Formats: sequence, structure tokens, C-alpha cells
Amino acid sequence: MIVHGEADIEVSLLQSELLYNTLKRFDNQVELCILEGEGHTFDLINKELHQDLYTKIIDF
Repeated sequence: MIVHGEADIEVSLLQSELLYNTLKRFDNQVELCILEGEGHTFDLINKELHQDLYTKIIDF
């Protein structure tokens, strides 16, 4: 699972999209999760966001 903050100014979202597409092309199980409005380090105060993210990661 690739998790990327939409508002990340450290690493371009394009990098995660390229990685995702490359992994898919080689038939790897992969999911791209883009966190709307989040930067490079996710909001540590937003516990609801983290709970949802942890659930997605565990389900993956």
C-alpha cells in the first residue's frame, strides 16, 4: 500500500503514481491511498484520519 498526502510539497504525488503504475504493470498487489489535504507528514492530531488509515492498512 502506498500512502501519499495530496498536499505533500516534499515528494511529488507523481512519484507515488509512477511507483503504483510500475508495480501494477508487473502484477503486484498494490493500492494507492491519497490523503486529501495532507502533507508529507500526516496530521498527528487528526485521530479520525489515522484510524481510517490504519484500518485501510490492516485490510490491505
